[in-house]
Order: sequence, then C-alpha cells, then structure tokens
Amino acid sequence: MPKYTEEKFEDHIEAHLNQSGYQSLLSSDYDKSLCLIPNEMLQFIKSTQPKEYQKLERQYGADTSTKLRDRVSREIDRRGVLDVLRKGISDRGCHFDLTYFLPSSGMNPIHQKLYSQNRFSLTRQLHYAQRNEKSLDMVLFLNGLPLVTMELKNSLTGQVFTDAEKQYRTEFTEEDKVDIETIQQKMNADEALRLVIEGDNSESSKEEWFYKVFDEFLLDYVNTKLELYKKLSKPEINAELKQHLYQVYLKQPSPSAQRHD
Repeated sequence: MPKYTEEKFEDHIEAHLNQSGYQSLLSSDYDKSLCLIPNEMLQFIKSTQPKEYQKLERQYGADTSTKLRDRVSREIDRRGVLDVLRKGISDRGCHFDLTYFLPSSGMNPIHQKLYSQNRFSLTRQLHYAQRNEKSLDMVLFLNGLPLVTMELKNSLTGQVFTDAEKQYRTEFTEEDKVDIETIQQKMNADEALRLVIEGDNSESSKEEWFYKVFDEFLLDYVNTKLELYKKLSKPEINAELKQHLYQVYLKQPSPSAQRHD
C-alpha cells in the first residue's frame, strides 16, 4: 500500500500549480522583515512600468530599489495586501500598479499584455518569523506579494485539522482539545441530529442543522470556559472547525448500523 505523506501531498499541489503558471521559489527569496519577495515585486514593476520606475530613479538614484520595496512593505502594513493590489502605491509623484487584472474583453491588446506579465509564484515550507523557525507548508505570491497561505494537512496521516489552525491562527491547549472532543461525542449521541442527517433532507439543510447543533453545544461553555468559547467563536475558526467535524461525522457509521454489525 502506498504511503501518503504531507510531503507527497505538497509535491502534488506544487506540480499542479507549476503546470498552471506558478514558479517555485525558495524560502530564502522571502524577506521576513518586508513580508514579501522583493525581487519578484521589482521585476514586475520594472518590466511593466519602466518609465515610471526611471522617473523615480531620477530622484532616489542607486537607492531606488530599496526605497520602493520599503514603501510597498509599509503600505501593506497600513492598508493590507488586497488594497495595495487593487489600488497600487505612490511615491514622490510616481504611481505603481502591483498587479493587472484580467481584462473584461480582448479589445485592448496593451492591457492584455500587461495582464500576461503578472508573476505567480509559490514557496514551500516558508519560514516567515524573524524570532523563530515557524513555517507554513505553502504560500502563493502574486508579483512578490503574499496572497494565500496553506497548511496542507493530510487526513490519512491522522493529523487533526485543528493542528493546521493552531499553526497560524490560534493556540489550542490540550484541555481545549478534550472539550472539542466532548462536543463531538455529544453530537454523535444526539438522536435528533442523526434523524436529520439520515432523513430525506437536502445536503445544505443537513449541514446547516449540524452547524446549528454545534453552536448550541458550544454555548454551554459561555459560563464555564469563556476563553474556549471565544476561541471557537472566531468566524474563521468556527467555520473551518464545523466543516471538519461535519465531514468526520458523515464518515462515521450510525448507531443503528453499529448495532447490526
């Protein structure tokens, strides 16, 4: 039987992205202090907006690249990546676009050419922290700016989804994990929930009911374990955890099926 590992899973994802136009880069290409890949960002600007870059170069001289990358980094800190990608940045009367979006039609060949010059890249095991060696399984970049972080957990290895959440969203204690398992056990034993899941209901109705029951059980922790309640009530964590628990729930045999075994 083949052995499925996270590394092989990453290999598969990387190969697919390479075929789709992503270039694989090294973690060392990433500047931890700037939170971007400077060379990718500068190459994009120089190739798509050479006149504007030369205009800025007349003011900064040999320091142009350093000044520009620092400016982009500060704007990301202040406005966020998406806003910088949408609106670009300005420095000393020079405006720079950080991406070109897909043209609505092919009528403008200049815009089409600019769009084709976007630089898509990926980095595996990206060490992003300056004070430690924490890393992310994979990060996707657009013109040197981080766009998507990925924690590629393979359920076949027995790793729990919350381990992925822990690495870059929040910290779960061992007690928290026990409490989450307790909620899961309560849901497994909930006959009303089982009837809905096994009944003639739409998939969306089953999923919505499952999420509702989860939130009701979670509400029991407001007075007893407020910190856990706050962690699991964060929108991104709440949504991802419920999706994971729902998939696990569907794979488990019903109590009636177990009794017949």
